[in-house]
Amino acid sequence: MTTSTYATAQKSRNSQRTIPIALAAIAIAAGAAVFASPYWALHSLSNAVRDKDAARVSEYVDFVLLRDSVKELMSARMDAEMKTRGVPEDNPFANLAQTFVKGMLNQAVDAMVSPSGVVKLLQQQQQQSPRSETPRSAPPAASPGGGRGTTDAQAGSKPRFHVDYQNYSTVHVSSEGRELGFVFRRYGLLSWKMVGLNGTLLDRP
Repeated sequence: MTTSTYATAQKSRNSQRTIPIALAAIAIAAGAAVFASPYWALHSLSNAVRDKDAARVSEYVDFVLLRDSVKELMSARMDAEMKTRGVPEDNPFANLAQTFVKGMLNQAVDAMVSPSGVVKLLQQQQQQSPRSETPRSAPPAASPGGGRGTTDAQAGSKPRFHVDYQNYSTVHVSSEGRELGFVFRRYGLLSWKMVGLNGTLLDRP
């Protein structure tokens, strides 16, 4: 075998080894991007809230699903309150009053769950959350032990948020020190939108 033939064969073997390594690196990078996508969405949403940019906030919220979620949560809370007060389920006057109140609440939810309303709600979450000591410019990787991590919401002194994967397409987001969280759903591969409230946090002792 001549020197040139040997060199050509060596290059071919090196190329064959390099291709799988490159493909594996691409796959890992793509997987990391998919996993981290809710953190980036939350980071962008928080910046839009900080800037009071209702139009940009709307890009990260499915208002139809969010309104339905708020209505369901309020209705469930009202039913639980009625049971706590010992109101019989077959009481026609109580049922009539409850139906009327729910109708009024539904109308109020339709009016309040708007781009500006979501901005105000998220601002309250940020203002009342504990602040992190070290600013970060990008969302972190998941913490050991699962799909849960913590990210910051604003530049400078920032509130901290927990992102908890429920499955591939759903995450729960909650800020430290708050009883109410948010549900985000994957739209496409890398996009996420807020679709509901995580009312289960209210049931924690």
